[in-house]
Amino acid sequence: NAVVAQRASEAGTITAFSSGSLLNLAQGKFGRYDETAVRWLAAVGTDYGAISVRADAPYQDLDDLIAAVKKDPGSVVFGAGATIGGQDWMQTALIARAAGVDPKKLRYVAFEGGGETLTAMLGGHVQVTSSGLGEVTPQLDAGKIRILAVLSDERLPGKLA
Repeated sequence: NAVVAQRASEAGTITAFSSGSLLNLAQGKFGRYDETAVRWLAAVGTDYGAISVRADAPYQDLDDLIAAVKKDPGSVVFGAGATIGGQDWMQTALIARAAGVDPKKLRYVAFEGGGETLTAMLGGHVQVTSSGLGEVTPQLDAGKIRILAVLSDERLPGKLA
């Protein structure tokens, strides 16, 4: 919406987007413009979902997190860079549902993007982030977070295994 409305004279502008942005576009959440307002060049990439916590969090693995959520769904604050119904929220909701927990009982804070979500988690304002793996990998490398789950059909290699 901002690029089309404010930069219409800059025909060479290229904008990268995520699958979450595509979902919001499909739902009409980007204002008066739709997918026909731009020329699509390509859609390439894979970014697996990730559930992560601070390195000093009490949850050592996904089973620990699920046990805490089952005991008291409101005791854990989840953060993500998407609205309820968006991709990051959906990752959290699917895990909750698989654990037998009603996703509506979770405490969920929606942020504008993944950077804000990570900042909130590192600052102790939320305990868990649901995001794309690409957003959290630098914090994993820095030793600031622990990834509890990578949402992939097959186990990834190396440090993401």
